[in-house]
Amino acid sequence: MEITIYSIIYLFSSIFCFTLAYISYIRKKVNGAFELMMLLISVGLWVFFLFFEVLEYNKIGILVY
Repeated sequence: MEITIYSIIYLFSSIFCFTLAYISYIRKKVNGAFELMMLLISVGLWVFFLFFEVLEYNKIGILVY
C-alpha cells in the first residue's frame, strides 16, 4: 500500500460527502434533502472505495478490491 496525493484527496472528499449527507439528514424536512442525502451517501461510498483502489499499485491487489 502506498499513500499518494490522490488517495488523500479521495479520503477527504469522501469525508466531505458524508459530512454534507449528515447535514442534509438533519434538515430532512426541507424539499429535496432526502434525495441529496442519498446522492451524497452513494458518492461518498464510491469515493471511499476508490480511495482503497488507489492505495494498491499492483494488478492482483486491485482485483481483490
